[in-house]
Amino acid sequence: MVPLSIEHDPREFDAQMKLVCDRYHPMDIESLAKLLESGENPPRGSVVISFDDGYRNNFEFAAPILNKYDILAAFYVITESVKQQVAPWFCETYHVFLSTNIPSWRVPGSVECVSLETREDRDKSRRLFNKCVVSMAAEERRAAIGKLYSDLEVIPHAGSHELMMTWEMLRRLQQDGHTIGSHSFSHPNLTQIGDSDLLREISESKLAIMENTRSSARHFSYPNPIIQPHWTLDVAKALNDAGYTTGVTSGNGTVDKRSNLLVLPRVSAPATVAALRWRLDCLFAGVTD
Repeated sequence: MVPLSIEHDPREFDAQMKLVCDRYHPMDIESLAKLLESGENPPRGSVVISFDDGYRNNFEFAAPILNKYDILAAFYVITESVKQQVAPWFCETYHVFLSTNIPSWRVPGSVECVSLETREDRDKSRRLFNKCVVSMAAEERRAAIGKLYSDLEVIPHAGSHELMMTWEMLRRLQQDGHTIGSHSFSHPNLTQIGDSDLLREISESKLAIMENTRSSARHFSYPNPIIQPHWTLDVAKALNDAGYTTGVTSGNGTVDKRSNLLVLPRVSAPATVAALRWRLDCLFAGVTD
């Protein structure tokens, strides 16, 4: 039910974390924030490990490996999905379009009918639908996805209630020294929603984490669903006003003392050890791959 592009093989992940431990300087987001707040550069080769969404396999597979190498990571969670133990909406649309036997589909708000015959057709339709709902408020998006299930005659995935971490799992991660951050309430594109919905997405998620983990919940990861930009300086200001210290983006790059703490770039992790080493070495050498 989770798109394969965001999954890693646990054995490869173990080897990647060993690489980070042996070749670079693993650092947690709290330590990085304190350095940047004091106007200092992080040590050369510093790497912060982070995870988005809050999938249960982060707890079951990634956390034991991180603990094995004494690496403290940041886990940014979609609080609606954790609270309700439901899959994020983009996982649901992935499931619907992959599972349907309906041969064609009408794009919402359009007379256009598109084919669902091939995997390529289904992926294209999924992206079209996601673009339609990414700017909706949580309740409106939920209703649209409910209608999609009905229109394409698909039932919810049987294992969807076991996809996300629980609050108890997140508390255990925190007890091990990891950081629990917000990835919003329902994972919209924050640049595409109204001010009241923006406030809800960043404030309700912060409050939920504070109440359930007793942490300050001062770290945020911008959702990046399908439409760019996925952050703006106005959204960053809203984070600051809500009490967040850092915000991490999906933009590629490194961090130094000149970086804006509320729009820190990250590096996506490739699937293999060799590719990760190449990507990090290039970045630290100032070369874009």
